[in-house]
This record gives sequence, C-alpha cells and structure tokens, in this order.
Amino acid sequence: MLLRNLTSWDTMITWLAKNGHSEDAIEIFRRFKKVGLKPDNQMFLGVLTACSVVRDIRKGLLHLESMIKTYNLAPSMDNLHCNNKISSSFLGNQSSRRWPQDWKWYIF
Repeated sequence: MLLRNLTSWDTMITWLAKNGHSEDAIEIFRRFKKVGLKPDNQMFLGVLTACSVVRDIRKGLLHLESMIKTYNLAPSMDNLHCNNKISSSFLGNQSSRRWPQDWKWYIF
C-alpha cells in the first residue's frame, strides 16, 4: 500500500507546477483535498504557481481565498508574490501602459 503524506503531495504539486504541467498540479491538489489532509503554505505556493503559469487569475484568487477562509492560513510573502504575478500578467495583457524601451533613463 502506497502511503502519501503532506510532503509527498506537496513535492508532486510543486514539481508539476514548475515543470510545465500546471493543469496536472491543480488536479493533484483536488485529489489531495478529497483525501482530507490540510494543505500548508508551501502547497498553496505550488498551486498558485500552477495558476500563474496558466495565467488563470480566477483560480488563483479562489485558491488564495480558500487558503485564508477555509484553512485559516495567513499567506506568506511568497504566496502573495505569486498571486501578484498572476494578477500582473493578466492586467499586463489588458493594459496599454508599458515601460519604455529605455526605462533605465527614467530612473535618473
């Protein structure tokens, strides 16, 4: 019988998310929740990374909300940064504001 613990689930989700299998990572997270274990911040980081890769702002925000409301976890800076990446990639596609090519000169 195969025994899975929080670390093995987390490793699987994070590896899938970081190696181009984001949909699989989200599916594994769904299975994890069915087992009844409680996710931690690291696992949510993997899930948010998966949402970031596929640029799914809706799923990312839903997972962040469940992290706070359902599991009573305070988001870490990494979780918030990942959520910010999801939002900015979405908004970046919607916005016409762009950094100029010579942005370094604007610093001076």
